[in-house]
Amino acid sequence: LAEEKTDFGRPTKGICLAVRSRLLLFAASPLFNGNPDYTDVVNPDGTSLFPQTYDVNKWKRAANACRDLLDVAEKGVYNLYIRRHTDGEIDPFLSYQDLFLTTAETNKEIIFARPSVNYTDYTKVRYPRGAGGNGFMAATQNLVDQYFMKNGLPITDPNSGYVEEGFTTEPIYYEHTSYDQAGPERIQGMVVNKDIYNMYANREPRFYVSIRFNNQYMTSEGRNTQYMNGGMDGRQSHDSPQCGTQARKAMSPEDKPRENIFSYRTGIIIRLAEIHLSYAEALNECEPNHLDILKFINQVRERAGI
Repeated sequence: LAEEKTDFGRPTKGICLAVRSRLLLFAASPLFNGNPDYTDVVNPDGTSLFPQTYDVNKWKRAANACRDLLDVAEKGVYNLYIRRHTDGEIDPFLSYQDLFLTTAETNKEIIFARPSVNYTDYTKVRYPRGAGGNGFMAATQNLVDQYFMKNGLPITDPNSGYVEEGFTTEPIYYEHTSYDQAGPERIQGMVVNKDIYNMYANREPRFYVSIRFNNQYMTSEGRNTQYMNGGMDGRQSHDSPQCGTQARKAMSPEDKPRENIFSYRTGIIIRLAEIHLSYAEALNECEPNHLDILKFINQVRERAGI
């Protein structure tokens, strides 16, 4: 085990395969695969740096590169990180939260990571100004709107149940999770408390792990956020989120910047979920009817509770 800790972050076969798959996906993308916007960008000898002829085989090479790594993963070397609830079902909240708070010793989803990273400043810029953070790393409304609803539909779908105006009148509970960060009582399964903007209610699990919004409970502070103008965390200076929402992905709910208490986390560069999605993307361009497309997308969605 000591040797494994020492070697963590050093190049491995998996890292090489992962980097190759990412680069080949870039090469197959519209930027480098028949892009007329950069016709005049050439080497001194006249060779185009942005190939002008579309080649579907580039997508096939990218798909094959991803498949090579997935073959390694399926031998037990890598797998998606999953936490399960006491009832045996996948806990999407803790799976997504703890994925970024673990190391490769316990998290086999990590393929390529940097062991030593400045996670203290990472946390501070994403933590509310009134809670000891800098508070300026915001999440835009466009990003907030990209998250699905609890039923898996986008907020633009009339069947999604999305409501933008008004406030919740009672707490909202989710099944199959031990998530308990919605109120001071730390009630498991309670995800949204009352008096929260309806636009933040009944969203997919990743939303609550990734986005910090107004009047949301902070377990480490024992109070709700105050992002309104003049509030403890709101606009009194440039160190406040302009849209009233902050990013909280890859942060521990127990971090306390005011007391310089931070949970260790590694800097994940490539993880298995990326390879799942890259493989599906590449196949969709060269073999759109391939059964693996939905298979690997759905494995990621299932883990996320979508």
